[in-house]
Amino acid sequence: METQQENQLAKKPESAMARVKNYMLSPEVKERFTEMMGSNGIYYLNQVLILVANNEDLQRCEPKSILIAAMRAASLRLSVDPGQGQAWIIPYGDVATFQIGYKGVYELALRTNQYRFINVIDVYEGEELVENRLTGIHMLNGKRTGNKVVARMLYFQLNSGFEKTFVMTTEEIEAHARHYSKAYTGRNSQKSKWNDPFERPKMERKTVLINGLRQWGRFNQDDLAALDQIEGEQGWNGELPNPEDTTPPVEIQHTEAENMAALGFDADEKKPAEPMPEETKPEPPPEEPVVPDGPGVVMSHYFHMAIGVISTNHLEWILRQNILPKVPKGTEETPEVLTAIRDVLAKRTA
Repeated sequence: METQQENQLAKKPESAMARVKNYMLSPEVKERFTEMMGSNGIYYLNQVLILVANNEDLQRCEPKSILIAAMRAASLRLSVDPGQGQAWIIPYGDVATFQIGYKGVYELALRTNQYRFINVIDVYEGEELVENRLTGIHMLNGKRTGNKVVARMLYFQLNSGFEKTFVMTTEEIEAHARHYSKAYTGRNSQKSKWNDPFERPKMERKTVLINGLRQWGRFNQDDLAALDQIEGEQGWNGELPNPEDTTPPVEIQHTEAENMAALGFDADEKKPAEPMPEETKPEPPPEEPVVPDGPGVVMSHYFHMAIGVISTNHLEWILRQNILPKVPKGTEETPEVLTAIRDVLAKRTA
């Protein structure tokens, strides 16, 4: 009976997430990422794993397609963290693909250090765009009459002084999306960012931004070449191994004693190991003010200036108790004696 149950467990298929995780953390994949990205390779793999763990649709995709999409983002030095909005790994059935985000396009432009201003604004119903026929710059006229966006406009200015505007109406943006975006009309179109009321404005701004900068703006040549290849589906396809050619990662099992020791616990007492007490030295007693041998002290305005404002009675008491019995009388005060008196006063009033 027990043998039958063990056989059933052995035949149980691995979960979708486990399949992706075993592939990504296999020695062959980790070695390939480290070769391409250096010390950041493992960090990037972990970032992709977190992304997949929070997206069930991605978990059903082929693990190799997920990593190819991730490497296309990495080739542009863009993060796939959804919180940053630079690049996305989008599932299309069982295949994952790369998609650059609005902030990713913005990041590529900023890397050139040539832009002074970059901005995409919304044009609402009632507002009218008028183009200056001499400069080619669009200006907004009219008064907004509603909340409906009828167009989006890019404006940028380079450090050299060159400036340009680029306008697309909402109809032109939608036509562009239908023609170029798989997410707009694909099998998962209902889950597409184009059909998300919160994400659609960002997708529309990205469309205007990337088309306007491609036509009139500046990108680094390496970034532009990589972007062209990716958008032409000829981008990085990588030399990643197939899942069946990888070795499952080996999880190192530690004993309870090893785990407790790693956490700083004693194996027997199960409590944090206390550090050996260091030998402590007694603190030396406070030093008494040094009263120099020699001249005595005379009550004068110089003495009051040296120790500050204080009542005469208190001053005479301090002198009588601490200083005058220890020095000869009849000579004028010296700086050394005044310093000793000041130290006594400070100690008394502390």
